[in-house]
Amino acid sequence: MNNKIKEDDLKELPNYIRWIEILIKWIIGIVIIIIWSLIGFFFWIPILLRACLIYSVVLFASVVGTADINRAMRSLSLAIRFYPRGFVLIKSSIFGYSLDDEIPESSRPFTLTSFFHIIFESIFATFVWVVSLNFLNLINVDILKYLEQFSLFIRESLLAFTQSN
Repeated sequence: MNNKIKEDDLKELPNYIRWIEILIKWIIGIVIIIIWSLIGFFFWIPILLRACLIYSVVLFASVVGTADINRAMRSLSLAIRFYPRGFVLIKSSIFGYSLDDEIPESSRPFTLTSFFHIIFESIFATFVWVVSLNFLNLINVDILKYLEQFSLFIRESLLAFTQSN
């Protein structure tokens, strides 16, 4: 006897269960959209800033010399679409809509390299926001003190790691 639930069995559910499912999807979707609105924006502005700076340097190099600007154009395009793409992926995953052709579904597994990329982006975004808010005098942070403490922490961690091996 096969106990698996078939797709046709789910279509025969009473209407009130379908409405509960829809309600739960909407609640989860709204919560995730609020979280992405904050976290995505936190990362998006520094990513845009970096992409614009790199694009400007490569553009200058291509005007003056023979540098290829195609990779910088692609990076700038990806940076521009980073934040809106998050909302498209949320809509797709929560409500089951198909993705556009321009947004390929990622089949790469989450690796240690991905983890370090996230750590780097987090440190970079935090640094950009702290410097920006400090520059605008919205916060008063001694950045050099924190950079010194961070470099001391890295040095001690590397020293401890090399001594343990």
